[in-house]
Amino acid sequence: MVIVAPPIALGLHQSDENFVWSVQGHVSRRVGEVLMWTHPVYALIVLPTVVSLMVYVLTPHSSLLTRLSDDVFFLLSL
Repeated sequence: MVIVAPPIALGLHQSDENFVWSVQGHVSRRVGEVLMWTHPVYALIVLPTVVSLMVYVLTPHSSLLTRLSDDVFFLLSL
């Protein structure tokens, strides 16, 4: 079930993008603004969260993995 979440989330994202581009100029300004903000929020928050959770669930947990991931996150934060 976890492995099908990213393709479904990406499909929803693509549908949203298609809808935003197809109604451009044909809806009220307020509806256009809402649609404009749903696209980046979905792309920058929802999709990365779904993919990260999928990797976390499918990765075997061990003390070595935990130590390595802590080191990677530390180096990325520099």
